[in-house]
Amino acid sequence: MLLNDFLYRRSLLKTEQYQNRLKFNTLVPKTNIFDGVENPFEKEEYVEEIKTITVKGGTEVDDAKEEVNRAKEEVDDVKGELEEAKEELEEKNKELEEKNKELEEEKTNEEESTSESLHKIKKAVAYLATKDGGEEDNSFEHKDVIFDNLSKEGGTADDKDIKNVVVSFF
Repeated sequence: MLLNDFLYRRSLLKTEQYQNRLKFNTLVPKTNIFDGVENPFEKEEYVEEIKTITVKGGTEVDDAKEEVNRAKEEVDDVKGELEEAKEELEEKNKELEEKNKELEEEKTNEEESTSESLHKIKKAVAYLATKDGGEEDNSFEHKDVIFDNLSKEGGTADDKDIKNVVVSFF
């Protein structure tokens, strides 16, 4: 028994949805793709046939054995070539290691000679400074640190040697 228009329309929509589902179900297959597949190799009836080939002279030759023998010969040839290449590479590696050692020795010798020449140049500059200016002067003028920019406006200095530094704390 239907009481109002809302219930009536709802029942109509439900029946329409049910009909649509039934129509769609006819499109969906009932079995999966693996059910109907039969593999002929899995049957007991299947027997593998071994074929032989007759060569011109009438002798039977098993092709697989010949191919295996040829493949073994090729593998042996390739092994020999690889061993030769390996020996050559080992010789080249030894030569490169010797060259590397020689270059490292030359580098250390050059570094020592440059440090010696730099030391000599420093001595010469010090000698010229004492000869021209009297005494060697390695001192500098000491200036105090001034905290004058701690106000809200910030400080400005008339001296060009004073640098403003901003420090922030987190």
